Amino acid sequence: MSSVTIDLGGDAWEVTDLATGEQTPAVVPGSVHLDLLRAGVIDDPFWRENEAAVAWIGDHDWRYARGFDVSEDVFERQRHLLRFSGLDTLAEVTLNGRSILTADNMHRVWDVDVTGLLRRDGNELVVTFASPNAEIRRRQSKRRLPGWYGISSIEGAGWLRKQLSNFGWDWGPSLVGAGIWRKVELICWDEVLIKDVMISQRHEAGSVTLDLRVETSAPLAPEHVVSVELREPDGRLVASNVAGDAAVTMEVVDPQLWWPNGLGGQPVYRVDVSIRRADGSVTATASRRIGLRTLRLVRQPDDDGETFGFECNGVPFFAKGANWIPADAVVGRADPEMLRRLVFDAAAAHMNMLRVWGGGIYEEDAFYDACDEAGVCVWQDAAFACVTFPTFDAAYVANVQAELADNIRRLRHHPALALWCGNNELEMGLVGETWNDWQMAWDDYVPFMDGVVADVVRQLDPDRDYWPGSPHTPGPDRTESNSPSAGDAHLWTVWHGGKPGTWYRTSTHRFVSEFGFQAYPHPATMAAVTEPADRDLSSPVIDAHQKATAAGATGNAELARQLVQHFRTPSSWNGLIWQTQLLQALTVTTGLEHWRRSMSRTRGVLYWQLNDCWPGPSWSSIDYAGHWKALHHAARRAFAPVLLSLVEDTGAFTVDIHVTNDTHDAVTLPIEWSVLRTDGVLLASGAEKATIEAQADASVLRVDAAAHVGSHGARDVLVFASIPDLPEQRAMASFVPVKHLTLHDPELSVSRDGGSLTITATRPSPWVWLDATDGSPLRASDNFFPMMPGAYTVSVEGPLSKEISVRSVLDTTRPG
Repeated sequence: MSSVTIDLGGDAWEVTDLATGEQTPAVVPGSVHLDLLRAGVIDDPFWRENEAAVAWIGDHDWRYARGFDVSEDVFERQRHLLRFSGLDTLAEVTLNGRSILTADNMHRVWDVDVTGLLRRDGNELVVTFASPNAEIRRRQSKRRLPGWYGISSIEGAGWLRKQLSNFGWDWGPSLVGAGIWRKVELICWDEVLIKDVMISQRHEAGSVTLDLRVETSAPLAPEHVVSVELREPDGRLVASNVAGDAAVTMEVVDPQLWWPNGLGGQPVYRVDVSIRRADGSVTATASRRIGLRTLRLVRQPDDDGETFGFECNGVPFFAKGANWIPADAVVGRADPEMLRRLVFDAAAAHMNMLRVWGGGIYEEDAFYDACDEAGVCVWQDAAFACVTFPTFDAAYVANVQAELADNIRRLRHHPALALWCGNNELEMGLVGETWNDWQMAWDDYVPFMDGVVADVVRQLDPDRDYWPGSPHTPGPDRTESNSPSAGDAHLWTVWHGGKPGTWYRTSTHRFVSEFGFQAYPHPATMAAVTEPADRDLSSPVIDAHQKATAAGATGNAELARQLVQHFRTPSSWNGLIWQTQLLQALTVTTGLEHWRRSMSRTRGVLYWQLNDCWPGPSWSSIDYAGHWKALHHAARRAFAPVLLSLVEDTGAFTVDIHVTNDTHDAVTLPIEWSVLRTDGVLLASGAEKATIEAQADASVLRVDAAAHVGSHGARDVLVFASIPDLPEQRAMASFVPVKHLTLHDPELSVSRDGGSLTITATRPSPWVWLDATDGSPLRASDNFFPMMPGAYTVSVEGPLSKEISVRSVLDTTRPG
């Protein structure tokens, strides 16, 4: 008889505030914040300044409890195990009054053998959580751990194995809590339980050999056999084998290979493992979904250091994507539908990689499943970021080893998983010669990241590459964390350093794993958490939602400083929001386009960040409510397989037209260009065909507008280019900032025909965008695009029943 798993989650739980004795109905999986919100004990922490009003939650102890009965069949099983897939964080667990577990790691799975402790009726399960804030203060008072605490609600968060961004970050609130944030299950069996399945692949021409090792709760008996079946995506059985021990090998002939988004399909096979007796009856089962592929980090010496890039099935590809943060600041609230939507929104923008950032969590299974299906490769950080950690403590190190083992075993079968990385940004200044007020010692850091963490990865997932930190420069110059010669780089010179976005064009880094620029979310997203009187860049409520305030700098001040360099003064709050989005799109895509043009040297770019965890200004391209910001639409164009981009010379008044071909075949395309006055008068135009080799960039032509600038002035001249065969590949350049252009009303109008919208303009506009007037997300095939006089048609996903508005950059400065 096979094992039985009983879900002990649901709404049968009750949570007690041990400081007050107040009891509240609870739901598992979840968190204290979710339970108190449902019961009306606290107000929405996202509303106005409510975040501060719920800070007390992290200072209290909390007790979760429920009763349960078991059936006679379950009670009579020989073995019983309680599995806690996620306890946040300092937990004491009792079953029927007996202590069974002390847990201290949010990122671990905790298995407890409760054989002999169950009752047929009236079982009582109690989980008591101690205040994380109190424990951090206690430990920090004995020995201070340094860190960048300007983004955190407490110093010393590195003492606990808890989601670091739960204490706040420069894009999200501090909602320190507790709770049973993942499943609780009672697992019952008689003979043997499958604990783990490890699958390795050996690729040869026309075939793939799978080597499986099955880990069981006890040695297999002589009458047991291990049976393995492999099924194609359509369910057809393509291979099977039976072995008398835990090692099984199968060969797949003519395999369907898995590829990153844009390079091919994403067939997902299912591996079914069962342990059977001689009579054919099944005693244990397990399943895994896999993709047949090789996926490697490639580093090779060259004349200027070392390359850094990825290849799949032996084919190199340019990594295009973004960084991923937890999808909701309230732990346990992000559901599979939200995770899948965000992943497929990334894929819709031609992304083929997401970096799961180390200050968050090892994501839910639904996230990795979606990445497998969408072809979005995963760069997975271990849960370390921006603070130092007690790597000198043996118990802490052992705790981390168990955490890594749990998550590697859970995730290693996913075809999308491309890389394990040790941490985020510790090598950018948090490591030094000795422990001091702001750094940990290299002598503690290196054995931990290069030894402890790397060893667990190599032991449990030997087919995947490991990278010790991000950013990291390999070799003797490790302290130069952002070297342009080797490794990956985090480039924050524009946002934190005040440089213009054109600074990105000076970068020669090998792989850009972080860079970005802020913008506000959609006006409707901010309206949902503010009163009308709050909507001012300097109001207390807006200040409370602007989390980029570390080191004395404020994100709102930086936005204001850079906005005035590009746009005229907005006439309204909504106009200000739209201008921040246009500036973010302009700035970030300047980098995206440059690094794609530099693809022979730079082999990937992941901007900061894809998603938001609450409504507020941040570096995201998709806001908390699901609206694509201007950046996401611009990134969709910048990440397209074939990209048209413009490089203007504001001194010579020329524009170089580049075409970047990411595909593995040469392409021949028509290129059209025009020089026109801002009132729409055509000054010059041309067209020619250009051939661009596979995986290459070419400067296909130069438009010389100097004579036109001489006649009409730089403020009145625009250069437009497009690829007619690829309608979304359109770009506009000017020789002065948008604020200095003599723009005229483009007299925009929009008409609909089924699922299509046609936008018409009588004059040019550098930016035009569509929006749903009811504030709901609008999914268009293109948006925030430049317009020439004429018409442009886009398609819209889903039924087009909502009213649509169309705006230009001029509308941000108009009253109303």
